[in-house]
Amino acid sequence: MSEKRSASLLSKLSGFKSMGFELLLMEASEADNKITVNYLLEKEGQFESVDITVSENTVVPSVTLVFPRGDRMEKDIEQRFPVSFKRKSDEMPHEEGYSLIDWGPFHPLLPEPVLFHILMKDEVIKKASVETGYNCREVEKLCAGRKVWDIPGILEKVSDANGISLSLAFASAVEEINAIDIPQKARWIRMIINEMSCVNANLQGLYNTAQCLGLYGDSVRISKLVGLYREAAELICGHPLLFGIIEIGGINKDIAKDSFYAANAVLQEIENELTDIRKKWESTAAIAKRLRTTGFIDSETAMTASGRLARAAGNAVDSRKYSKLPYTDLSYTVQVREESNCYARTMLKFDDLSQSFRLIDRGIESMPKGEVKQEAKVKKSGEAIAREHGADGEVIVRVRLKRDTVESLFFRNDTSVNISFLPGCLEGTELTDFPLIVSGFDLDLSGMEK
Repeated sequence: MSEKRSASLLSKLSGFKSMGFELLLMEASEADNKITVNYLLEKEGQFESVDITVSENTVVPSVTLVFPRGDRMEKDIEQRFPVSFKRKSDEMPHEEGYSLIDWGPFHPLLPEPVLFHILMKDEVIKKASVETGYNCREVEKLCAGRKVWDIPGILEKVSDANGISLSLAFASAVEEINAIDIPQKARWIRMIINEMSCVNANLQGLYNTAQCLGLYGDSVRISKLVGLYREAAELICGHPLLFGIIEIGGINKDIAKDSFYAANAVLQEIENELTDIRKKWESTAAIAKRLRTTGFIDSETAMTASGRLARAAGNAVDSRKYSKLPYTDLSYTVQVREESNCYARTMLKFDDLSQSFRLIDRGIESMPKGEVKQEAKVKKSGEAIAREHGADGEVIVRVRLKRDTVESLFFRNDTSVNISFLPGCLEGTELTDFPLIVSGFDLDLSGMEK
């Protein structure tokens, strides 16, 4: 790109940032050997869009000069389109006295494959870079051209952490385009299963943290709690991960309230056990000190992050407020911490689990009677963006429909934002703390790489 066009693009983006807008997502499309990059910006539910169209193989100035959170979004576009962005190089310098090692892509303390390049000296990390791409399944391309009825079942299998939330967001977007007002009972059931999905993901996150802390006994206890959660889920729908409930127009079948009561009794058993584990971690000086002295992110950086990473630095971002589910009918408090380290992020997992248990309990009691499904007539073409609460923060789905067929689908989770801040967080830390810091970021790589 010419210097004039580059300066104009960055000036527009900087102008929106000065007005308080944040980069929500980046998307690209190709037509007639031209690439159009779309920057979608958001401020308190208000959207602004900036487009730039360039020839193939053009080098575009990086949005990270204005919005650091856009690093991974640019890499995602580079993997799919013949365009590149002029970012700061991730290449590791060869420095005398320093060792360059690779960690991953497969390791017992990595829940999903990812490769780290680490430059270190005396077991202290000077610089780190992240290489992903091991989970890419081209789900967005798979969904294009399919009927809308097929998509919820595909999206809920994208990841254990946010699959249900993605499926709900997609259904919500289709219903918005077609003005489908789903029954109230279906909304409440959707909210309950979404919060249950968050319970599952946060239990998995605590299990990973226990493993990284070397707490074998606690990791076994939490693993058993994951098993109990799956028993609770099966009491509701017969599937341990709650698959197969969501469909356009509501849910696929009514669920007896007694089934929810039985599941909730199991969840309360899980909560009691978690309370005991939390007290142990808080009161054991060695555990608390290890967590408090690792994974610090400065407040300015953390404030530009998303989800739990931002909340651990005192930024009360509310990922439920844009949901179409009846969260506003139930009072809740956005859980925050101030320390912005591994301790804050770990304790927030416990806080978030307690919040989910309360919402599930009150949701069951408040659930109205009535139908759970409306005949969904999907006849309109159009575009919609839906945002839904996920385990670690927010998931975003953009859908374009041509009547009942998906013309294009794009989605983004919090990992797409937060992974950009991981290398900086690792700098200056000891290698022995490396797995613990990575665990605290709760990377949903399957949901990011699609």
